[in-house]
Amino acid sequence: MKNIINKKILGKTERIIKPVTQKKVRLNEKRLNHLVEIEDIEELHYIISILNYEQIARFIQHFKKRKLLNKKESLSVMINNAKSPQELLTLLKQGSLEHLNKRYDSICHKMSEQRKSGKDLKIELLKSKLIPLKIKMYAATDNKIDFYRVKKAIDNLEAELNKLS
Repeated sequence: MKNIINKKILGKTERIIKPVTQKKVRLNEKRLNHLVEIEDIEELHYIISILNYEQIARFIQHFKKRKLLNKKESLSVMINNAKSPQELLTLLKQGSLEHLNKRYDSICHKMSEQRKSGKDLKIELLKSKLIPLKIKMYAATDNKIDFYRVKKAIDNLEAELNKLS
């Protein structure tokens, strides 16, 4: 996001675009202990999005020191295999893509079962056709906004399918 400021210089108005600085997140031992107790890839995605590279490196080191057994073993493996913040970001992207694809496959399976039981799912079928395209957009951009768009589309489709059953 950018912040646009109008500034008058010698009677002329110029538009100056400044990047909006994020509020710095201070990490101490208590916060690191709290951050390490993640349970879902979406939580990890959010945590990584608010931290800078130095803080991500501290997070990785702290996670490896604690040697926690997460509810999600794949998250522990992902973080423990990361040697640098960049590597964690690439592993996170791969993991989140796998997570989104699994959720999409489960929705397709639910829709198939409901169609076999005789329910009309034309609208839901059309909405489901957009999800792979949104997943590909997220894979190309690696933007957290695209990630949350896909997540929201999947959540909405699941809610509609649950209403019908």
